[in-house]
Amino acid sequence: MILGELGRVCLARDRPAEALTVWIDGGHWEEAAYVAERVLSLEELRAWVDDSVGAKAAEGDERAVEAARLWSAVRHLLARRLMRADRADEALAYFTEDVRKSAASYAASYAADVRAGFALERADAERAAAFWRAARMLRAEGMELLGTELEPDSAAWGGSFEMLSVAEARREEGAKSGGAFAPTKDELRRVADHAVPQKRFHYRYRAAQLAWWAASLTPNDAEETARVLVEAGGWLKARDPEAARAFYQALVIRCAGGLNSGAQLRRGAGFRSGWRRATREVASRARDAFFARSSP
Repeated sequence: MILGELGRVCLARDRPAEALTVWIDGGHWEEAAYVAERVLSLEELRAWVDDSVGAKAAEGDERAVEAARLWSAVRHLLARRLMRADRADEALAYFTEDVRKSAASYAASYAADVRAGFALERADAERAAAFWRAARMLRAEGMELLGTELEPDSAAWGGSFEMLSVAEARREEGAKSGGAFAPTKDELRRVADHAVPQKRFHYRYRAAQLAWWAASLTPNDAEETARVLVEAGGWLKARDPEAARAFYQALVIRCAGGLNSGAQLRRGAGFRSGWRRATREVASRARDAFFARSSP
């Protein structure tokens, strides 16, 4: 309780790094994550992590055990911030020990594949394969590699719950109370400067963009093109059918000649069915076009 209030005092005095330390020691993770993700700059957070020493918990010291866990979580939060800033090489050292091996492998492979996709001297097929590998990897591991700890992704809860915006709550607190613990102008400026992605599961959109680039390098009416468009569109259709519509339309326009083959037709039909469930209004025009273009 005391450390919770002390952290508020530090933040009110524009000393966010001290607030982070106090809240970590006190086990106040949501408050600490807010400072680490939205208040401190990336370089300030990195300096805090590099200068801090992880707590060494004595046996039976539950508070120290929790502080050590949260200190490790800050490192992982920093790694994901670096990844979102396209600084994957720097991020690898900060992934937490329990996920470092797998996360580092994924991060290194993802970065290498994206670079290979943009390598214009390579063949289109090779570039498409690299983009597609990166897209599927990001879709599968996006929360671990890029997810925000608080809103919108709620990595703190494994992405299972949609959290209220802590930053918005702080702004509202300042507007209503204006008291001693209200956010200062410096805090609000920092929050605005260190914005996070607005869309929940934002990494799915990034993965879909990589898939779109992959499909742009593959031939029309090809099985591979249809597979990429259907799968990548499926990543978006449940939460954002409007965003997924481009993939459906590209499937219709680019693969109509090949959709009569059994495998592609089944994929197109599966996409069409899922789309209709997500939103009948958005799907109707594309569905009609699909039938018109793909009928024998």
